Amino acid sequence: MTNTIKVTEIMTKSVIVANVNSTFEQVMRFFTESNIQHLPVTDNGALVGMLSVKDMADFVFKQVKKGLRVDLPSLNSSFKVSEEMTSNPITIGPEETAYHIVEILAEGKFQALPVTVNNELQGIVTNKDLVRMLRWEYTH
Repeated sequence: MTNTIKVTEIMTKSVIVANVNSTFEQVMRFFTESNIQHLPVTDNGALVGMLSVKDMADFVFKQVKKGLRVDLPSLNSSFKVSEEMTSNPITIGPEETAYHIVEILAEGKFQALPVTVNNELQGIVTNKDLVRMLRWEYTH
């Protein structure tokens, strides 16, 4: 069945995004208030990267390891989205199949794929979206 289901049918279309100028606090607020784990990063509407909760934890850990302060003002001043994000992330088009998503995510390098057309963000597909799709398949 995943050979016929299109990305556009399972992707999350309303996507919260960061931009290259977002602060540590803003990014963490996106993650915590929206209960998400992956955040596309845009610059002038174009997708330029992806940030994950793990990227943010790694950033804080590096600060602690260097003996730097980890209060909010210090984290905001030392955080740069462009240094912590994964640049030029692998993307998928909306007309690709769910099977193609499974092939990519099965490699285990990441857990979300931005959906783009001409580098413009259309949505995102995460492992959670795939689980929802499978659940629907098994119950219908």
